[in-house]
Amino acid sequence: MTVMTVPTKTKPVAGPRNGAAARMQVKVHVDTEVMDPELARRRANVWLLETVGNLLGAENAELILSEPLRWRYDVILGLPDLAHPGTGDLFRVGMIEVDATTGEVLNQEELAQELHTSAAAAVR
Repeated sequence: MTVMTVPTKTKPVAGPRNGAAARMQVKVHVDTEVMDPELARRRANVWLLETVGNLLGAENAELILSEPLRWRYDVILGLPDLAHPGTGDLFRVGMIEVDATTGEVLNQEELAQELHTSAAAAVR
């Protein structure tokens, strides 16, 4: 399933304190072409393999509506159990974002360091 996330800025506002929640109406219309989420996921996986490690993969596409439009994925570390082939442990070690128009992985240097650190902590 694909989820669209719309970031908002909020400010504290004085209002009724009787438990009634303030409401807002949101209408979103985006007329653009973006890369297929599966293609963007494959590009993320190639970058992960070449830059960070071969036990990492991108999963769970979310389209982020901001500038630039981007696909965001969970980065999953899979550690196989060599004594029991086909089994092992999965750890979410971070998130990767791919420009939804160009397919470029965003914030590559910071992301590589963050994922190395997080993956190392997961295996300890």
